[in-house]
Amino acid sequence: MTGCPVTDHPLGPPGSRQRRDSVRRYFRATPNPREAIKARRSQFWGMGFVVFAVALLLTTPWIFAVFAAVAGIGLMVHGWDLMRAYLKAYARAEPKPHHSEVERTLHSDLHDACRRAMKRLDLTPEDLELHSSDVTGSNPSGDSRWIANQGRWPHAVYGPGPRAQACRGADGSWLFSSYKVMVICPTGHHFAIYECVLDLVFGKRKDEDTHEYHYQDVVAVRTSTRPFGSDDVDLSKWGDLVIGQLRVPVKREFGIVVSSGDKSTVTVGIDDDDRPGVQIDLQDVPIERVIRAVRRTLREKKGGTAA
Repeated sequence: MTGCPVTDHPLGPPGSRQRRDSVRRYFRATPNPREAIKARRSQFWGMGFVVFAVALLLTTPWIFAVFAAVAGIGLMVHGWDLMRAYLKAYARAEPKPHHSEVERTLHSDLHDACRRAMKRLDLTPEDLELHSSDVTGSNPSGDSRWIANQGRWPHAVYGPGPRAQACRGADGSWLFSSYKVMVICPTGHHFAIYECVLDLVFGKRKDEDTHEYHYQDVVAVRTSTRPFGSDDVDLSKWGDLVIGQLRVPVKREFGIVVSSGDKSTVTVGIDDDDRPGVQIDLQDVPIERVIRAVRRTLREKKGGTAA
């Protein structure tokens, strides 16, 4: 298909072992160095007790030396076990890929999802009434955080997938081990949507769905707040930022609702239900831009009827 975005997977192509291992290390927590210190301390004290046992053997009844030796050997074995566990956990988590490499890999996966959407819906960029560049505007600085900008291709809205692991980069942006992706494809005749769950570890897509509606059937484009469920991202793994910043976290969803009552939704932010205005945005482009652009397209196609 002509005009297809160029994809670049810096951590390896989808399904490769290099990519799988790199992304898994990125989301695994590096063990605390204090665990290694604790292991060395246990070994040190164990060796000390063994030396003490030798000294006791020369000056006191042998039974006291045996007790000291057993205690020393026990401490040394315990220290070796702790060190072995620490080194194993460290090898599983390090070295981590750079945040920008994981972000660029996600960028490529979103390109692939848009390509897949166009193929499943049998569309070309010329068929679209709304392109990603219409939502994001110009990006003269080439900011890599604008990862939903597909240019003349459809716009992708995305958020954390079911039971996703989370990690925050130095620039404050969040990345997740899985994503719920919605690709919006309005055409001259109908409003089409492609949805999938993207596994960032493997670069694979699952739970694919396509929806094609008459414009008159699209009744609402909105955001809403919902409590977290068992299938949502585990906020306890988000670190001190969420624990300290959000008292009562709720998820903010972007949704497109049709007259039958069906709706397509993606989590686009985390709000504090106790303090309005305190929130964590998960989109690189403000979701308000997406809402305005989609509503504008709907008004034009529905003859001035507001969505």
